[in-house]
Amino acid sequence: MNANVSVQKAATGTLDAARLVGLTPNELWSIPSADIEELQLAGLKERFDRLVMRIPALGRLASEQKIERISRLDDAAPLLFRHNVYKSYPLSFLEKSDFTRLTRWLDGLTAFDLSQLDVSKCESIDDWIQFLDTNTEIRVIHSSGTSGKLSFLPRSEGEFAQLHLKWQHHFFEGFGEEGEHVVEGIERLPIITPSYRFGALGQQRMIEHIAKYWHRGQAVPIIALHPTRMSADALSLGGRLLAAEAKGELGQLQLSPKLLARRDEFLKESKDLQARMQNFLDAIAKLEGERVILLGLAGQYYDFAVAGNKRGMNHMFAADSLISMGGGNKNRALAEGWEKTLFDFLGRPVRDAYGMSEIMAGTRKCLHGNYHIQPWVILYLVDHSSGQVLPRTGTQTGRLGVFDLLPSTYWGGFLTGDEITITFDEAARCRCGRIGPYLHSNLRRYSEQEGGDDKITCAGAPQAHDNAVQYLIDLAG
Repeated sequence: MNANVSVQKAATGTLDAARLVGLTPNELWSIPSADIEELQLAGLKERFDRLVMRIPALGRLASEQKIERISRLDDAAPLLFRHNVYKSYPLSFLEKSDFTRLTRWLDGLTAFDLSQLDVSKCESIDDWIQFLDTNTEIRVIHSSGTSGKLSFLPRSEGEFAQLHLKWQHHFFEGFGEEGEHVVEGIERLPIITPSYRFGALGQQRMIEHIAKYWHRGQAVPIIALHPTRMSADALSLGGRLLAAEAKGELGQLQLSPKLLARRDEFLKESKDLQARMQNFLDAIAKLEGERVILLGLAGQYYDFAVAGNKRGMNHMFAADSLISMGGGNKNRALAEGWEKTLFDFLGRPVRDAYGMSEIMAGTRKCLHGNYHIQPWVILYLVDHSSGQVLPRTGTQTGRLGVFDLLPSTYWGGFLTGDEITITFDEAARCRCGRIGPYLHSNLRRYSEQEGGDDKITCAGAPQAHDNAVQYLIDLAG
């Protein structure tokens, strides 16, 4: 069966907590914490009961941990997937272009049935992702692969639709007196991104779905620095070359013939960057003073602004433009005063955002410098040394775990590599007025502190997680 594969291992049910996604920010962050926790627990129970027998990796992990039901929020802590679960496939699958086995591996992470897919004609990661886009409901999101290996997260088209139709535009709204209730007219706003127009990285998927669900087919300009596709193969190749070089193993790297054939194409694209930047700025100059949507990462914005300032371009866009800036610096140190460089070019300050591919909605800093994760995401803090779940009281620092209640076709529990400080007590509410726990801005990666690979102490027994990862590999055959 090669096309129109949309059979799920279980029909998607209605989750009470998912009703939260239709609320405005003022409504969402005004609900008492006790009511939110009640909705979170109900949603968590429903997700576990419905998916534990339908997502093989989850079923295996629950069996390893001897968990048969969820009674408290903390019961799910041992079931938070490690950050490397979504890249737990053997690298040989990519080296040998064995996308049949890669699909079997992905089948272990989703409630969709991929067992009958024939992907034998796929020769590259890009081929494989586009095949899944065309022939299934799955819309894979991949990581940037800076560690040398891409992660693949199996989200669905229905989940994207829910997010963008009901919530994503609220990302740009303020709360209370923040005064940024500016989502009206979004269906007519041009999109600008100092990145690629197409691709399966989270940023490119967002552009794709904003155009689909906000613009609704209208001919609205989308201006990208690179009007082409961000290639997953190029990211994979770059990450693997850097990782192999760092380990002194460059000569041992195995690359598929098709990837080698495309290497010159990737190199040519990188050499065209200066010309592309000038074309990009030419197109943007025509929108001076207009209200626009800008989507990008901090480093991308900085390069964009520096190039624009050299051409005398400043205060380019209307003050009520919708600007999303996230992703951190990706191990890149920006020049001192980079925020002013952005302000001079854009004409307004930008609050950075926090998010990750594993949770569906990101969040911007409030005006008091804290991050307020949407309450359909259950927050966990895990002690880095012991792996024990920290209490939801006072102010605690540990490894962040999340359970996103919006996904219904993959397991929403995930243990990140981020060290986070969270204030839980409602009595110590953030000065912005939002009810609920909030993340302080001192976010750090454990790998940046310790050097080398990010080594996770899991919320449950480490061996159970290792066994679940091995099970995914065995499942692929």
